[in-house]
Amino acid sequence: MYSAEKEQVQFVKHVDPVKKNVEDWMGELESMMCQSIRQSMINAVEDYPKRERTEWCVSHAGQVVLNGSQIVWTTDVEKALKTNSLDAVKEYWEVLNQYLLGLVELVRTKLAKQAKVTVNALIVIDVHAKDIV
Repeated sequence: MYSAEKEQVQFVKHVDPVKKNVEDWMGELESMMCQSIRQSMINAVEDYPKRERTEWCVSHAGQVVLNGSQIVWTTDVEKALKTNSLDAVKEYWEVLNQYLLGLVELVRTKLAKQAKVTVNALIVIDVHAKDIV
């Protein structure tokens, strides 16, 4: 499937409209869209610790990156808070600062139009996330 911005997400299975009425076929299509986005989110979150963040954010669809980064942020903030240590929270704040600096460097490079939109949006989200921490 393709977004209005021309980003592509592969379906996890083929949807065959042959010998089906339009209501059934469209229902299957909608279900496959949800399954495919869910799988893209799972793939992106699993991929996150395997790459540099600046590489990760241009390797997945924009909305998957924006949502996946929030999943990772929430998990990491919870870990820092569960330590009951202000130092752990301060250390994570420094990590967030480094993430933000990396994105600022990345957005200054030559990026595809949609990647630039994604990185710019992620910068705004990261600034907010860092302020919250």
